[in-house]
Amino acid sequence: MIPVSLILVLLTAQAAGPGQERQEQPRPRPILLTTDTGADMDDQWVLAHLVLSAEFDLRGVVTTHTGSHPVLAAPAAASSAGVAREVLDHLPLPKRPKVIAGSSDPLRAKAEPRLGRGVDFILRESRGFNRTRPLTVLVIGAATDVASALLADPSLAERIEIIAMAFSKWPEGDDLFNVKNDRKAWQVLLESPAPIVVADAAAG
Repeated sequence: MIPVSLILVLLTAQAAGPGQERQEQPRPRPILLTTDTGADMDDQWVLAHLVLSAEFDLRGVVTTHTGSHPVLAAPAAASSAGVAREVLDHLPLPKRPKVIAGSSDPLRAKAEPRLGRGVDFILRESRGFNRTRPLTVLVIGAATDVASALLADPSLAERIEIIAMAFSKWPEGDDLFNVKNDRKAWQVLLESPAPIVVADAAAG
C-alpha cells in the first residue's frame, strides 16, 4: 500500500494559497481526484478525507485502471468507480461529487490520447480556471486520463496544477505501481508545462 499522508500534507499546506495568512478563511481549494480506489484502502481514505474536509471542494472523481491488479474486475476503471460510489454512500454528504469511470487501458503511444468520459470530465471541470487560480488535479492512480486530457487540449496545462503520488526512495528511485500502470502517460505529464508536484511515497 502506498502511503498518502504526504499528499494530504501538501494539499493542506497549500490550501490557503500563496501570500495568504493561514488564520484567514480561504475559499475551499477546488480538487479533481483521479484514483484506482479499490486496489488498496489508502485511496478510499483520501476520497473520504477530501469530500469531508471544509478546506477542499472536491469537484469530481475520475477512476483509473489498475493494470493486472487482481482485486478489481475488468473493466478496471468501472470497478473502481463502483468502489468510489460505495465509499460516498457511507458518508454524510450535503453535496455528492460526480464519479466518472475513466480509461481501463493505458496509452498506446504518447501522441494517442484515450478519449472518453474521464477526459471529457477533466476538460469540462477545468473551464473557468487559469494560472492564477488553477484546478488542482490529484493523481493517486494511473495518469492515463490526465495525460489524455493534456494531449487532447494542450491549453489544459494553463488551467490545472498536478499533485501526484508516483515515485519513491528519493534520490535513487523505485519501480512504483502508479507509474508502471502507464509509463507513457507519466512521460506526457512530465513533458507538459503544467505545474506538477510529485510526492515521494517513502516520506509518507
